[in-house]
Amino acid sequence: MPEISRFYGIIIRIYPGESAASFSCRVCGARSVHRNRHWKVLYGYIPGTALQLVRTWLQEHNEELRELWALAVESRPLHKIAPLE
Repeated sequence: MPEISRFYGIIIRIYPGESAASFSCRVCGARSVHRNRHWKVLYGYIPGTALQLVRTWLQEHNEELRELWALAVESRPLHKIAPLE
């Protein structure tokens, strides 16, 4: 799973092998996986503050994340997405 962004100790990795766009978040040993059109948590848990930061990042980079996932499905090179600042 390639790392596509990192901010405030949160690591975002993409799952290119899935049938629907999905990514995982890791922070302080906790992990959550997000998938579908609205990026809901599919399974796992990350603390509330980290989850809010991820949701803010998603709002800022939603379209770029979808484009990156399309590249991953085609096994094309991936680039990093800017961190939350």
